[in-house]
Amino acid sequence: MESEDAIPKTAKRAAGEEASSAGRLRDRSINGSNLPFRHSWTPEISSNMRSARREEFLAKRRTGSFDQLSSNNALRCVRRRSSSSKEPLHHACDLSPVGDASSRIALLTTRLRSTSFAMAFAAVSEIRKLTAAEDSEQVDMLVSFGVPRPLIEMLSESATGLRFEAAWALSNIAAGTPQQTLAVVAEGALKPLIALLDHINKDLVAMALWAIGNIVADNGHFRDLALENGLLPRLLPLIVVADEGEKDVLHNVSWLLVNMCRTKNPPPSTKLIATLADKLRLLLHCRDEKIRIDGVWCLAYLSDSTADMIDILLDDVGVLDLLANLPTAARNNVSFLLGGVRTIGNLLSGSDAQCDAVIAAGFVPLLVQLLGHPHVTIQKETLSCLANVSAGSSAQIQAILSNAGLLSQIVSFVGKDNSALQEEALWIIANIAQGGSLAQITDVLETEPLKPLCRLLHSRNIHLVKLTLETILRLLKRCPSDFFKTLRNFIETCGGLRKTELLLLNDDDLTYELCYEIIDLCSRENNEEREPAVILPDLAVLDFDIPHLSSALDFSQQLDRPQAAS
Repeated sequence: MESEDAIPKTAKRAAGEEASSAGRLRDRSINGSNLPFRHSWTPEISSNMRSARREEFLAKRRTGSFDQLSSNNALRCVRRRSSSSKEPLHHACDLSPVGDASSRIALLTTRLRSTSFAMAFAAVSEIRKLTAAEDSEQVDMLVSFGVPRPLIEMLSESATGLRFEAAWALSNIAAGTPQQTLAVVAEGALKPLIALLDHINKDLVAMALWAIGNIVADNGHFRDLALENGLLPRLLPLIVVADEGEKDVLHNVSWLLVNMCRTKNPPPSTKLIATLADKLRLLLHCRDEKIRIDGVWCLAYLSDSTADMIDILLDDVGVLDLLANLPTAARNNVSFLLGGVRTIGNLLSGSDAQCDAVIAAGFVPLLVQLLGHPHVTIQKETLSCLANVSAGSSAQIQAILSNAGLLSQIVSFVGKDNSALQEEALWIIANIAQGGSLAQITDVLETEPLKPLCRLLHSRNIHLVKLTLETILRLLKRCPSDFFKTLRNFIETCGGLRKTELLLLNDDDLTYELCYEIIDLCSRENNEEREPAVILPDLAVLDFDIPHLSSALDFSQQLDRPQAAS
C-alpha cells in the first residue's frame, strides 16, 4: 500500500475525460459512424505512470509535522517569533480522543479559536493529521463544523509554525472532493495563501504553493480566481534556477504550473501563456529531472488546445527547439518522453500549416527513432503522431513514405499482440488509403499489409474488427485498377473473404454494412457492377472463433435486412 505522502494530486476530473479538439484528423470516423477517433489529447496513459511521474513531491497529502519537514528552519523561525516565550512550537496539551468523531471534531474546532497559543497549535496539528487520512467523510465533517474558516485566519498569525500547520491542513482539505475544495475557496483561502508566497521561510512558501496547486487543480475557474488575487506577480519571481535549499519551492512551483496549464473549462488564456513563455523554457532547461518532467507536461497540456495556443507554443515558447533532441535527451526517462511525444502529437493535430511546421523541423525522423523505444506506451504515442501526419495532405503523407523502412515498420505493428499498437497502425494505413495518391497507396500495398489485416478479423475486439474492415475497404476502393484483381485474390487466399462473410452474422449494423461492401467489391468481375454473391458460411467446418456471433435464428433475421447501397 502506498504511503500517504505518495498519493498524486494530478487530475481532479472524471476518468477518461478528454478535452475536445478541432484537430486536423478530418477523416477518422469509420464510414461516417460515431466511433471514437484520434485527435490531440493529454490524459496520462495509466494510473501507474501518473504515480511514477509524481512520486514524492506530488503527494496531495502529507504526514509528519513542521519541524520534521525541516527542523533547522522550523526552530530558527519559531525562536525568532517566540522570544517572549509565548509561542513555543510544542506545548503539553491534552487532546486525547473524546467520545465519538463528531464530539472530538467539535472540541478541536473550539480549541482552534482558543486564546492559548499552545491549545490552538495542538488543535491545528491534530486537525492536519485528520485531514491526511483517506477518509472523505471525516473531512466532510470538519468542513461541516466550519474548520476552514479558523484555519484561514491562522494564515495571518505571526507564528510561522502555526501558519505552516494551517496551510498544510487547508492543502489536504483542498485535495479532496470538489465540494471540499469549494469549501476552502468559498471561505477566502486563496488571498492569504498567495500572500504567503512573499514569506522569508521557504518551507512555508512551499506549503502555500502546495495548497494553491491543489485548489487550481480542481477547475479553470479556481485558477482564474487565483490569478485575480495576484498569483502571477508573486509566482514569477519564484521560477528561477534554485539552489539546493530551494528545490522544494521550485518543485511545487513547477507542479502548480502543470495544474494551471491542465485545467480546462475555461482553459488558460493565450495571454497568460505568452507571459509564462520564458519561464516554461526555463523549466525545460533545468537540470532537475522532476522539474523538467513538469515542464514538458505543461507543454503537453497546453498543446491540447486551440490553434491560437499552438501558435504561441510554436512562436513564443519555441516548443520545437525545446523538443528537438527528445529521443536522445531523455531516452530512459519514460515520463519525460511521454510528455514530449504527446506534445508533438497535439501539435500535429493542429492546422495544416502547424503540421507542416513540425514536419519541416525534422520531427518525422525523430519519431522513427522513438518507434524503436522498448516502452510500449512510447511506441503507441509515436504511432499516434504518425497517424496525425497520415491524416493530412498527400505531401504530408510523403513525409512518412520518404523514410526508408518506416512503412514496413508500421505494418509490422498490425501483427503485434497489442490492440493499442494495432489500432494506431491501422489508422495510419487507413488514412493513407483514404487521402494518399495512387502511387502512395501502391507503396502501402507493396509492404503486403493484407496478411496481418486478415488475421485481425479473428479479433474479439469489435472496434479493431470494424477498423480493419474499413481499412481493407478503403484499400479496395482506392487501389490502382491493375492492382484490384491481385488484391482481391490475395484477400481470398488469406481467408479474409471467408472471414468477412462470417462476420455478416455479427449483430452490429456497421460491421454488417462494411462486410457487405467488401463482399460486393470482391464479387465483381472485371470491376463491372453486378449483384453481390454472398456465400453463406458452413458453420460446421469453421476452425476459428468469430466475435459476437448471433444465434442461428438471428442470422436468418439478418438476411432480411435492407441491403446497403453499393
